[in-house]
Amino acid sequence: MSNYLLKHPFIKTLSLLFSFLFILFNTIANEPFTISEQVLLYHTASKSPVVWDECKTCFIFDSLLKDSFNVRKYDYKLIEQLLTSDIGILSIDWNKLKNKRFSALTELATKYSILKLNEDLKKELNNKSKNKSELHTLLYNKLIPGLPEKIKEKTKSKKTTEIIQCIIHPSFPVKQKIEILSKLGLEPKEQQKLLNTWSEILVNYLYEQSNNTYKKIKDTTTTFDIRMLAAGEGSGTIGLLYEYEQNPEDSSKNWYGKATGLFTYKYDIKHGKTYPLEQTTTQLQIPANKNIAIHISLWGLNSTTKPMIIFQKANKTYHLYAPEKLTPDSTMGKGLTHIDRIGQLKKLKVEKPYEKLYEKDGLYSIIKRELVLKDKIEQDIHRHEAGIDSIQKSGITNQSQINYHKTQINIYLTNLTAKESRIAELTTKLSKELKEIEKAQESIIKMEQFLGKNIQTWKKKDSLYLFADGTIFNYKTQDLVFKAKNKSEKIDIRLVSPSLIISGQLKDEIQMIVTLSDADYPVQNNSVIEHKSTYYYAKDEFITNTISHIENKNIHTYQVKLKIDTLFLNRKIDQLSNSICNTMRHSTVSIKIINDTAKITIISGCDPQRTKLSALTVKNRKKLKINGYSKKNNLYLAALRSLYTLKQLGLNDINIPIDYDHLLNYIYSHDLEILKSIVNFKDI
Repeated sequence: MSNYLLKHPFIKTLSLLFSFLFILFNTIANEPFTISEQVLLYHTASKSPVVWDECKTCFIFDSLLKDSFNVRKYDYKLIEQLLTSDIGILSIDWNKLKNKRFSALTELATKYSILKLNEDLKKELNNKSKNKSELHTLLYNKLIPGLPEKIKEKTKSKKTTEIIQCIIHPSFPVKQKIEILSKLGLEPKEQQKLLNTWSEILVNYLYEQSNNTYKKIKDTTTTFDIRMLAAGEGSGTIGLLYEYEQNPEDSSKNWYGKATGLFTYKYDIKHGKTYPLEQTTTQLQIPANKNIAIHISLWGLNSTTKPMIIFQKANKTYHLYAPEKLTPDSTMGKGLTHIDRIGQLKKLKVEKPYEKLYEKDGLYSIIKRELVLKDKIEQDIHRHEAGIDSIQKSGITNQSQINYHKTQINIYLTNLTAKESRIAELTTKLSKELKEIEKAQESIIKMEQFLGKNIQTWKKKDSLYLFADGTIFNYKTQDLVFKAKNKSEKIDIRLVSPSLIISGQLKDEIQMIVTLSDADYPVQNNSVIEHKSTYYYAKDEFITNTISHIENKNIHTYQVKLKIDTLFLNRKIDQLSNSICNTMRHSTVSIKIINDTAKITIISGCDPQRTKLSALTVKNRKKLKINGYSKKNNLYLAALRSLYTLKQLGLNDINIPIDYDHLLNYIYSHDLEILKSIVNFKDI
C-alpha cells in the first residue's frame, strides 16, 4: 500500500478500527466482566481515591485511541460513548488487579455493586412495559412483608405502584421519601416498617452482590464481610463518588446526590413522625489466627462536621474521625466531632446554667436575699409580739400601744405571706432549672457512655497510627488492622452523625461502608529484619548493571523512611592505600525493618581524588558548571551514584517520602534537581 493511501483519513480510521476490534475479540472471551461493566469498574476505581492509589496501574487504555482522540483525561462519559462503537479501548490487567491489597478490592467491589444497583434501579423505574425484570420481582417479593395490610390486598393498584417506586428510588433522599409516603396515606408506623424493610433488603442484596464481585476480581477464597450503616436526618447530601443525578423532570439541572436513596438507615418514631436514627451500631466477627483489616469508606460527608466511628473489642475502644479521610486524630481537619458537641453541651446546658444560678443576680442569690428579707420580717414580727408581751407583763394597760403593735404585726404578716409566696415561686423555678441541668447531665452521660471504655491511646509514625495494644490504623489505606488472635472475637462498630447545630435537631447524613478482609501487609509484631547490599562502580562512573529492583516486592506496604547520603573523604590520594580507594567507589543499601517501618539508607562514595565526571554529557556538565577536574565534582559523582541506585531499586516509583537533607548539606537544591533529571526520575 502506498504512503499516500496510508495517510488517507478513511484508510487511517479503518486501520485504527481493525486494531481496536482485534484487541476486543482477543480479550473479551477471557474477561470476567462485560465491556460496560469494565467501564463501570474503572469509573468506580477512578473516583475512589484509596482504591485508585492502589489499582490505577491495572486499567490500561489503548495508546492509539489516546493519540487519535486526544484523550488527556480518561473521561468516564467519553469512554462510555466510545464503547457504544464496540471499540476495545479499555483493558484490565486482571492478574495484576487480583494481587492488589484485599481491603482496597473490598471497597471497589462494594461501591461498584452500589453504583450498578443504582443504574439498574433507574432502568427499572423507567421501564414502562408489563414485563418486569428479575431484579424488580426479587425486590418486590421482599418488600411485600413490609407493606401495610391494607396495601397488600391491592398489589396491582396505582397507589401500591407509587409506594414501591418511592421506596426503591435510588436518588430520593429519605426525607423526600417520607414526605411522599405521607401524601400517599401511610402512617408513621407503616412508614417505619416499610423503610426498615427496604434497608434490610439493601444490606442483604448488596452484601451478596459485593461478595460476588469481589470473588470475580480476586478469584480466590479469602475473608470477606461487609456492613453498611447510615445515620443523620436524611434531607439529602452529596452522592456516591461525589456525583449527582439528573432530575428526570428537568435534565438541565443536577438535583439529587447519586444513590442517596440507597442509604441504609434504621428508623424510629419521634413526636409522631418517622425519623432515621442519628447513630447506629453493627457487629462484625473477627476470625481467629488471621491478621484482619477493617476497611472504612464514607460518603455524604459534610465538610463542616466530623462523623465519628467507634470500634469496641474485648473491652477496648478505638476512635476514628472523618474530616475527609478517617483518622484517630480528632484535631485534623475542620468541623466538630461528637466529643466536641459533648463539650459544648456541658458548657451550654450544665456549666453556664450553674454559673447563671450562682452569679450576682442569679436565682440562688435572689432566693438567698429573699430568705434574708423573710428572716428580717419574722424578726420584726417577733419584736412587735415581744412589745405586746412586755406591756401585758407591766400591769399597766396601754391599749393604744398594743393596737399599734398588732397593726404592725398584721402588716408584717402580709409581707411575710407575699415573701413566702415569692420564695416558693423562685424555689419552683430553681427546681425546674436544676431538673433541666440534671436532664442535660444524664443525656451527656449517655453520650459519653456511647464513646466506650478503655479508649486506646496512639502514637503516630508517618501515615501509621499505632495504638497502645498493637492495633494499627493505616491512614493511607484507611484500614484498622488487628493482630491475629488464637480465638475469634466480636467487634462492635458505631457510627455517630454529628449535629449541624448545637441543639442537635439537625444531623449530618452519612453512609458508611465497613469491609472485613485479610490484612495482606505486616502488623506490629516487634520483629526486626535487616538487609545490606553493596554495588561497585567503575572509576568516574555512576551507572552499574549489578543493581536490580529491590527483592522485597512488598516493601511499599511498609511505612518507608529513605535517607540518601554521600561518603566523601577530602584527603590527598597519597595518604590512602589503593585498597581504600577501590572500596570507596560503591553504593551501599541498608534496609532495616522494625515492626511496621522500613528504614532504607543509601550511602555512596567515590575515590578521594579530583574528577570531571566524564560520564556526563557536555550539556549536563555545563548545567553543573563543571569546567575541569575538581574535588568538588566528587560530591556530584557520589550523589549521582545514590540517585541512580534509588532509581534502579525502583524505590522512587512507590510514592514514599525521600530524605534528601543530607545531600542538601553539600549540594544546592537547584543542582540536586539537575542530578535527578540526569538519572531520569519520572517526576522530572
